[in-house]
Amino acid sequence: MRKKNWAALLCSILILASIGLGVSIIYSDYYFSPVSGLQSFTVADVSRTYLHPEEDAGTPSAAAPSDELYVLLERWALENEATILYKNGFAAGCGILDGSDWLREAIGLSLPCDAQGVLTAEDAAFSDAYVRDGRFLPDALGLPVLGTYRERDVPSVISNAGFLYPLSMSGAKDGMYFADGTDTSGLTALFENSGYTVTDQRQRLSLPALAAKLLTDSVLSRAISAAMLGLIFCFSYVVLTVYRENDRRYQIYHLFGLSKARLLLRSTLTAMGIALTAALLFGVALYQGLTYMPDSYLTTLLIGTTVGFVLFSLILNWAGYCGTAARLGKGGR
Repeated sequence: MRKKNWAALLCSILILASIGLGVSIIYSDYYFSPVSGLQSFTVADVSRTYLHPEEDAGTPSAAAPSDELYVLLERWALENEATILYKNGFAAGCGILDGSDWLREAIGLSLPCDAQGVLTAEDAAFSDAYVRDGRFLPDALGLPVLGTYRERDVPSVISNAGFLYPLSMSGAKDGMYFADGTDTSGLTALFENSGYTVTDQRQRLSLPALAAKLLTDSVLSRAISAAMLGLIFCFSYVVLTVYRENDRRYQIYHLFGLSKARLLLRSTLTAMGIALTAALLFGVALYQGLTYMPDSYLTTLLIGTTVGFVLFSLILNWAGYCGTAARLGKGGR
């Protein structure tokens, strides 16, 4: 029996640590956003998604023209009082469609939708290379510099952009979009109706909304949900079965003086031991496997998951104790 108890204890620790890994996957893939306070998503031209690079140049796009799409984006931003930010991995700078106070709060400046100039970072090396006589790229574009901002303590999405330009100046529309609106479903629908596909969408979700997304988003999300439910069932089954299998042993201990209070203490210590050991294993795996997330987010995830481990383990062990104590009879101390 002792070997079975140790085996069950080891299994419960490994199962609980696996549940933590599942939580970390859900958090990193469906909830975490590198730009706190903004919702983000990736946009790509559907008609060019599967083209070979050599075919891309000669194939016309089926998506809406950039000027028509911009009109729709501007209308959405103004109606929802939201700011849209655009970044493309193949182009410098960050496009801004300023429909709220987000930019002013971030850098102390605004960039009107109809502006004909840029905002540049206060960086000596950048200014020497790209700005002359108040003009940005004087030999190529000659755009007036409407203001400068300090990159220190600005939101991460614009911290290394170098310069900010009105989104109306951008001819490309593929790339990453960020918005400070509370509901971006209308914005993503706008892209999808204009011939674009929206992927890697990150937004602030309540727990019920996150659960619904996991169950309906894709085959992978449903597989993750099924795996998590299976792990939760297995942990519950192992813990409660251990108490049932040890009934005879507890009956004997009770006859020789084991009180219900001491049995409750033993259950509590067992629950804490399982939870904290699982949290230790999970923490090692977390810091080794999700290094793309900042340490502050990893720490928050670890603390939150550890609290969940403790509560879950206590609830099940106390449930097992209640069943055992009831079977001991009312004559127990």
